[in-house]
Amino acid sequence: MRSARWRARYEAHHVRGGRYGYVYGGEWRPDLFREWVGSGAGVLDLGCRDGTLTTAYRGGNRLVGVDIDLTALGEAGRGLGIPTVCADLNDPLPFASKAFDVVVAGEVLEHLIHPATFLTEVARVLVPDGWFVGSTPNAFRLRNRWRFLWGREYETDETHLHRFSPGRLRRLLEAGFARVEVHALGGHFMGGGRRGIRVGRGAPRWARELFALDLAWRCRGPRSPA
Repeated sequence: MRSARWRARYEAHHVRGGRYGYVYGGEWRPDLFREWVGSGAGVLDLGCRDGTLTTAYRGGNRLVGVDIDLTALGEAGRGLGIPTVCADLNDPLPFASKAFDVVVAGEVLEHLIHPATFLTEVARVLVPDGWFVGSTPNAFRLRNRWRFLWGREYETDETHLHRFSPGRLRRLLEAGFARVEVHALGGHFMGGGRRGIRVGRGAPRWARELFALDLAWRCRGPRSPA
């Protein structure tokens, strides 16, 4: 019953928000994910929606897309010609252990009931030296802190169940993987999220993490459950 309700909720959410054909952080995530995923790999794309971001790393890979939105999966299957599976990512993944070289989860963690349980499943379906690639909004960037200070809602997406800072995200990932990289992406020193002085890669880490719109990661070396 939960999955049916969530499926209807997300289908409505995607239509209402104009999310088909849209990539959050489209200026930087496609190129970065293409580099990190590479080619010649078996890739599991979790939360693929209609496959708009998937096109960035489709070439040369064996892809399977997963989402709870059946309408979006139909678009992904027709547009990319890849196998798709409808599944609730709060449940165990319907795949064998050590089945994939790379798992991608772009803008997924914040939507899940128990992110740590989800990461255990990701580690299970990865080969021992596989890569886990993903991203999540930087919920505690400076703009959001100012909104909170002035008594305004800083999180407007009703489907977000969790809010991640760079530190919290890193601790969560390090509990499940031996090697973890977290990269702060995008943002401007002035003018809000899309205008002003762009925060470049050469900026100090504290500045990138304070102003970034998104946090991307790649992890390797799944830890065995205790």
